[in-house]
Amino acid sequence: MSAFPTIVRRYASISSVIVAVVFAGALAARAEVYADDPNPRDPNRAAIMALAADLAPIAKAFGCEFGWGQLSDSSSASLEFVPKGDDVRNWKRLLTITTVALPSDAAGQIQLMNRLQAITLNNFSTRGSAHDLRRGENPKGMPALYFEYEIGEAAQKEYGIAGVYKVRSNMAAIVQIQSHKTLARGDATKMSALAIPASKN
Repeated sequence: MSAFPTIVRRYASISSVIVAVVFAGALAARAEVYADDPNPRDPNRAAIMALAADLAPIAKAFGCEFGWGQLSDSSSASLEFVPKGDDVRNWKRLLTITTVALPSDAAGQIQLMNRLQAITLNNFSTRGSAHDLRRGENPKGMPALYFEYEIGEAAQKEYGIAGVYKVRSNMAAIVQIQSHKTLARGDATKMSALAIPASKN
């Protein structure tokens, strides 16, 4: 296999770096789980598969299914989804969901959401260009962020659309749909609707 997928994963894992910054520490290396690898000895497999199944409706909206996952620590996980039949190791279209555990109180959630969104936007802006920024709230008043970005150069150039928002009562996520070609405007519409529901636009 060429080095190209490894280079691409470096860009795709920016959200994992962001999570490390949010929690002010480096993420420890963890076992990886691939959907096509039935290794039952992996201690993280059950937890990763359960989380992937829980968040599958987000991936389904973009025509993707689970391909790869990793538990970063007790507070976060990274999941990757690709169109059916595609190989996540050499993707052309990829949905990445990086989860972050939220505190139980609303004030703490808002504070962490704002911090996560600021760091996410800053990281993408400094590594490439971020544009079409929109801020809003979910129906319960939690801050939400939507933006589009470009990162990398030449063959490694990545076009992406991201949402940073609360996906569960105790969980926020950085959700990215990315491609090596310009993404369809329908992807932008879907991401915007997920991150900032129309009722709050």
